[in-house]
Amino acid sequence: GAASAVQASTGCPALSEVLARSLACTDASGEALPSCWPVRERLHVLTVGDGDLSFSLALSRAFGAQLHLTSSSLLTHNELFSRYASANECATELLGRGSTLRCQVDGTALHRLHPQLPAQDLIIFNYPHLG
Repeated sequence: GAASAVQASTGCPALSEVLARSLACTDASGEALPSCWPVRERLHVLTVGDGDLSFSLALSRAFGAQLHLTSSSLLTHNELFSRYASANECATELLGRGSTLRCQVDGTALHRLHPQLPAQDLIIFNYPHLG
């Protein structure tokens, strides 16, 4: 299912399990939760520090319309596309899938985005690139 697709494409079994349970409103044992998320059609997810945007694309491919995905980068659009050869392709597919892309987002100052973003159900912080 979607959880195994995320695990296979991102190598992150814990995240894929959390997302799958969040969308299904179940706990770790599979029991239904009486109230897990605000009633929405889609889970609002923000990714921070996604490099070439491939992680966000893996989420979008795995969970599709179940997510309202906003991908972000500290880089400007030009820096993002010149630094990562695959970023333009990933961004194009993400936007085609209805995701949002925000550039120049400082993960240490997300409060600055508050007026521009809907409330997020989940924020995924990726490790920053050190090289």
